[in-house]
Amino acid sequence: MNWARAFYEAYRSKEGVVDICGVIIYTDAHANVKKVLMDEVYWKALDEISGPRWAVLAVKPVPGKYEYPQMPEGNLGFMVPIWKEPRENRSLLEEFCIKSTEQLPLFICFSHDGAGQILMNSLKLDDSSIDASYASMKNHIKMTTEAIENIAEENKKDAAGVYGAVSAQIDNFKGWERIKAGVKFIDWIKKLIKFV
Repeated sequence: MNWARAFYEAYRSKEGVVDICGVIIYTDAHANVKKVLMDEVYWKALDEISGPRWAVLAVKPVPGKYEYPQMPEGNLGFMVPIWKEPRENRSLLEEFCIKSTEQLPLFICFSHDGAGQILMNSLKLDDSSIDASYASMKNHIKMTTEAIENIAEENKKDAAGVYGAVSAQIDNFKGWERIKAGVKFIDWIKKLIKFV
């Protein structure tokens, strides 16, 4: 059992909590996310939003890097950099089905299905500025908290049900984000056509 499962099992046994946890995964390359998480005022504000019913963790894996492949002497080849993931990250990445730390920063809500499998849904975090980073973390945590608050009290210990409610809320958010991106693209095309 790895740390995520161990934390989940220890946390879910507490009185008054729901069967879901959140984790923010970032690296040193995500300076704005890191600044928000390291600032005690921001962290307390995020903790206040999540409330006492569920926990949010922050995890910083060892950063990966791009390296050029070693070519045998006398051979020519394409010198395309390849992402190298540190071994220390293997357990974290496997647990949350993340291909590499290139995909970070992420906010992940996770639970268990009762058979030992992790149920999870992830959202990308905005690292473009400190305000954008805080806003994306705040919105994701608030959305999850609201989904949890809308679950009937007698169902809050049903891990699959809680996960289903939170995951539906996250999927709905992702759908709206895709629609907004599509509208922005259409507006860009309209502006481009005007100039032609």
